Amino acid sequence: MMEPLIIKTPGDVANLFKRMGYKFNFSPLDKTQFEFPQRASDLIEEFYIVSDYTSFQIYFAKTKSMRRTDFRTIIEPFYRRYPQVNTLFIFTTDFSEIAFVSPHRIPYDSKVKILLRTLYLDPSSPYHTDLEVLEMLRISPNEQFPEIIWQKHKEAFNVERVTKEFFEAYKHALTFIRDKVLIPQRKADYSKCHSFAQQLLSRIMFLYYLQKKGWLKWKDYVPDKRYIKNLWEKYKKPKLLVIKKSINNRY
Repeated sequence: MMEPLIIKTPGDVANLFKRMGYKFNFSPLDKTQFEFPQRASDLIEEFYIVSDYTSFQIYFAKTKSMRRTDFRTIIEPFYRRYPQVNTLFIFTTDFSEIAFVSPHRIPYDSKVKILLRTLYLDPSSPYHTDLEVLEMLRISPNEQFPEIIWQKHKEAFNVERVTKEFFEAYKHALTFIRDKVLIPQRKADYSKCHSFAQQLLSRIMFLYYLQKKGWLKWKDYVPDKRYIKNLWEKYKKPKLLVIKKSINNRY
């Protein structure tokens, strides 16, 4: 986890991109001018332009839902109406979670299909990989051109790149657990330690999946999308108190 991002208002979203080098065109929009279908219009509570490079634009929408199907309900009619524009859409319901959605047109059976590449970010405790994606979107004064900006966005949200980085991180974690933790401590054979490390990582990934779905809860039955982090903090707390007491007893 990294330091929190202060994003509590639509203006904070605009200022984030301003700091990343983008034009500041932040302004509320009348959603009716985009002629959204009724279902899409009902989902949008507030709509803003964040940055405008004519053929590349960034929009922010406060919505009633954070489901991917609802993102598509909003984005697909927009792209049919403005086929010449590439975009980044940013969605949230209450700023506890923010979705950065980069729609990408791809040919499909002589038609065009819209692929939604999505980064979900918790501003209060962003992951290192989340911030890496945002950093890749940063532009310099010499990159103020829609074609260059769109290329940077395509690379930042590239599924193959993200998948490759994930497997590299997975390989590193597995190797560390197997070679630096299990084999030296258990003095077990390589295959057993390798199998145990794989099972451990698989179970951790499954827990992260449950956490993301909001299915991990405390005694109050309130979903906690930072359950694993909070559980780790709870686990460390007694140990820290024991260490402090030990130090105080010595002196």
